Amino acid sequence: MNRKKTVAICVVLIVLGIIGSSLVITNAMTPTNANNGQVGGNNGTPPGNSTAGGNAPSGTPPAQPGTNSTSAGGSTPSGTPPALPGNSSATAPSNSTQGAPGNNTQAAQGNSTQTPAGGGSAPPGSANTGLTLDIVDYILLIICDLVIAASIIFLGITRLGKLSITESFKTKNSKIFFIVVVIILATAIFGVTMAIAGSANSIGTSQGSSANIVTAGAYVVDGTTTRSALGGFLRMFGIDWYDVTQTGKTYTSTGNDQSAIVVNGSGSLSIDQATVTKNNGTSSSEENSNFYGLNAALLSKMGSKLKVTNTKITTSVDGANAIFTTGTNSKVTAENVEIVTTGNSSRGLDATYDGTIIAKNIKITTNGAHCAALATDRGEGTVTVTSGVLKTAGEGSPGIYSTGTITATDITSTATGSEAAVIEGKNSITLTNSNLTGYLKHGVMIYQSTSGDAAVGEGTFTMTGGSLTAQTGPLFYSTNTKAIINLENVKLTGNGTLLKASADSWGKSGSNGANVTLNAKNQVLNGDIEADNISSLQLNLLEKSNLTATINANNTAQLVVLNLSSDSTWTVTGDSYLTILTDQDSSLSNIKDNGHTIYYDKSKLENSWLNGKTITLKDGGKLTPI
Repeated sequence: MNRKKTVAICVVLIVLGIIGSSLVITNAMTPTNANNGQVGGNNGTPPGNSTAGGNAPSGTPPAQPGTNSTSAGGSTPSGTPPALPGNSSATAPSNSTQGAPGNNTQAAQGNSTQTPAGGGSAPPGSANTGLTLDIVDYILLIICDLVIAASIIFLGITRLGKLSITESFKTKNSKIFFIVVVIILATAIFGVTMAIAGSANSIGTSQGSSANIVTAGAYVVDGTTTRSALGGFLRMFGIDWYDVTQTGKTYTSTGNDQSAIVVNGSGSLSIDQATVTKNNGTSSSEENSNFYGLNAALLSKMGSKLKVTNTKITTSVDGANAIFTTGTNSKVTAENVEIVTTGNSSRGLDATYDGTIIAKNIKITTNGAHCAALATDRGEGTVTVTSGVLKTAGEGSPGIYSTGTITATDITSTATGSEAAVIEGKNSITLTNSNLTGYLKHGVMIYQSTSGDAAVGEGTFTMTGGSLTAQTGPLFYSTNTKAIINLENVKLTGNGTLLKASADSWGKSGSNGANVTLNAKNQVLNGDIEADNISSLQLNLLEKSNLTATINANNTAQLVVLNLSSDSTWTVTGDSYLTILTDQDSSLSNIKDNGHTIYYDKSKLENSWLNGKTITLKDGGKLTPI
């Protein structure tokens, strides 16, 4: 073996040994749950209220090519369409106190008086925050420390690989020397590791103890009592491992502030063919239910792992979310799961404070108010669903409500009491080959409240394939924020208004409009587009997109930018007012004017290619400066 390979192998072994021992110690540092099955945990500090900044739509349209030649009738602009303009300047600060639609406004009641029962809970007594190692932990630590020590000593004896193994271990004494020194160094490493770990555990515990949200479970899997260092080590390499696995069991909670299942810290649980019921016992704190999962049927928190397969989950009280995860590295995977909730503030899948849910083949039905089927809440979270049927019936219960990152593929969602989807703040919804319907208010709403549930920034809705239907109001509505809407080959069904941007009850009056960028690719768009005097629009029609609409009919918008690719068309249904127009087809033959007048602002540099002229369009309409 050559020198470079020898050194590389030893370095890799040293790194793996350090990672392995660190993981073992990390697993051993999770606090034990408190009395009677209750588990505490600092789930993060909710962000404070903030104000939305004010830049214009940020979509980046393509640069425009040079002048084309053929005229479609009337005079043709002699200039060259410029590159598409940049962002505009409309602002959308957020300063209101009104709650978010479909979010956390249902009060919950009841007191926590029950004594949780069932296997898996820690014994009564004060929370134990000491470092706890079992025999498997010690064995893994010793192996890791021996690997580190042997690799270091081997590099030394071989002079960083200059000497061969035969040259380095010529005599029996050299071999004995190697073994003895390795044991001594490994022992020293072990002692230092334990000292550092004990110190870090003490510091970490004192910092977190004052912010614990206590959550009780009828069945509790706690990292300190069920932890497997081997499982943690395997998970580091992407190998699924659950410390507790159960099949065919029934989990029931009837107490106030009590979940049927709580998985805490480094604990991990897998359940299959289970029945989970939360049919009695309300939440004493609406906020703790919405943000931390208090009273949820299944709760994963503080870095724990939960797997749910072939299971039915039913909740029938207020503040009882079905599957809830909260805290960084907390993760739930669910497959072939049916969820039914009937109380208020009882969502299907809900993730907060960087928790993650990954689901497949899910059926969710919610009937109460403020019960989105898929949701994220304060501190953001990630929900990913592949294949599912979602039905919501309550007021303020969209099929999807995002204050984080929600991605869905091949789902069908129907919201009979709310919008199809809502995005709050700088968050996103991404849909592929999915069918969404909203019956009330709008199809999709993108906005910024001042509840503190969502950080201020750009909300992004992306949809590829599938369909979106708004039974009432505009297909897309935005207020008090910046929004980006990306559409590609989506079947859209609305009620005459495609897009509306305007002030509403959120934010500071006079500066709470919306700045919206609509990017369309291979997309058919029908319906009027409107904005108020503190809102801005940028419309990018690309790759054979077709728009049939009147744009800014009342000339109220602060700014309207329309960018047309040469293979996209605009069929004009009424007199329209644009601030800026760019068209890759400089003959304007891709504008079907139907005899209507289109106004543009000749003072804008981006319109200089039109030379400030009035141009007769092919159907007898006009493009004229205002």
